[in-house]
Amino acid sequence: MNNDQPCNNVKKARDSAQLSQKELATKVNCSDSHISKIEKGSGASPKLAKRIAKVLGIPPHAVIYPNEPY
Repeated sequence: MNNDQPCNNVKKARDSAQLSQKELATKVNCSDSHISKIEKGSGASPKLAKRIAKVLGIPPHAVIYPNEPY
């Protein structure tokens, strides 16, 4: 893995699910700009992380810490 590009669990899972940021945001009841921020590494609240994780099929901690491998 290239150390210049951190992994991004949310983006990788979203791409695998073939969802746009807007589609994911709609499914988890938040804005697409919030999804963008999470994908850039800002993390998410535990409640939102659980909703995103459920939709994407990844563990909640992978959403809270999107640049940490799980």
